[in-house]
Amino acid sequence: MRTIPRRLGSVIAALALGASGALLFPTAASADQVRDGQWYLDPLRVAEIHAITKGEGVTIGIIDTGVDATHPDIAGSVLPGTDLYGTGDGLTPSDDHGTGVASILVGHDDADGVLGIAPAAKVISVRVTDAAGEFPHGKVGEGIRWLVDNGADVISVSLRDTAPEEGGQAAVDYAVSKNVVVVAGAGNVRGDDPGEIYTGTGFPAAYSGAVAVTGTTPGGKFWDGSVVQNLHTGNFGIAAPAQDMQVAVRGGGHKQADGTSYAAPVVAGTMALIKARYPNLDHRQLLERLLLTADDNGDEGEDLEFGWGVVNPLAALTEEVDHYQDPAPTGADSEPVAATDTGTGPGDFIPVIVSGTVLLAAVTVIVLVVRSRRRRATAPPAPAPQFRASGPPPQAAPDNWRRPPEPGPPPPAR
Repeated sequence: MRTIPRRLGSVIAALALGASGALLFPTAASADQVRDGQWYLDPLRVAEIHAITKGEGVTIGIIDTGVDATHPDIAGSVLPGTDLYGTGDGLTPSDDHGTGVASILVGHDDADGVLGIAPAAKVISVRVTDAAGEFPHGKVGEGIRWLVDNGADVISVSLRDTAPEEGGQAAVDYAVSKNVVVVAGAGNVRGDDPGEIYTGTGFPAAYSGAVAVTGTTPGGKFWDGSVVQNLHTGNFGIAAPAQDMQVAVRGGGHKQADGTSYAAPVVAGTMALIKARYPNLDHRQLLERLLLTADDNGDEGEDLEFGWGVVNPLAALTEEVDHYQDPAPTGADSEPVAATDTGTGPGDFIPVIVSGTVLLAAVTVIVLVVRSRRRRATAPPAPAPQFRASGPPPQAAPDNWRRPPEPGPPPPAR
């Protein structure tokens, strides 16, 4: 991971790619090797997922280095966006990174190249690199707001800043208030300079309300190049494939790369599928469907490596989840999913949420208190866990940890 000094003393960096364009251990790959090299397609049961939905009608915002919209893997799937350090439309990339992220999101299923998680969705590109191809501090929040205001349903960010930017948390709150989920890579351990080592989740993944994505290996283990999760910041952790990832690069080629840069679009693509199948879910319910269906790897319950577990797109689309209310899905073979919570009784959900901040506070309570989930890989399926509105956090809380306020009414539909 290349680390770029920010003017005023922080850093923001591509999680697996510097402005020089050098991927971690890149290797060239022919078209037929690319699809074969997407090792995660079978474990994630992508063929079954795409029989249900491919993300039709959903727009995914990318905050990155720009996207090559002419690449065959993604041609026709990229909408013009904006360049926050210039006058462009986000489609003149400064390096390969944003194009690689886009290919994991919406790579065409009729191509020999990268098959995306949500190949029928569209992406809209916000470039946050300057004229030198670097990532100055201070534009991610602006990019989030721009995407929310310009039709994004999900936002994927594969950049890591070591410190919050002014207005960054408010931008995530704004996205939450509009039912737009912000997914971001947690970050990689190694920086560009010798001895430059990172530990916990960076920003924007660490903002309250964002989904922070750590990395896994082809064997389903925690990838040792990934930082670990920061709990008790109000964000939500999950893990996804990050090692030996086939990605598109500018000009029509492909490379293999590592990084939570590429785990983030796996999760953002999954969220696009959820949005396509369950278009009436609010932000809180979207997070429930993503987190409560994850495969519980590592320590039981929420942990520092996998967060809530490894993303399971098929389960997120098909399993019954305890919502305050659960609207019917759309797409192939759709059947209404009955709400399993009546809205009464001491263990029931309190109806949802007055503002972005309060909404996230309520979901934070839920995430912190649910301790036991099934381990799908090692045990038979168990019923969906019941939510509680109060209880202890999942691990010892820091001295400054405070229970968030109770939720209020839901925000208006976007």
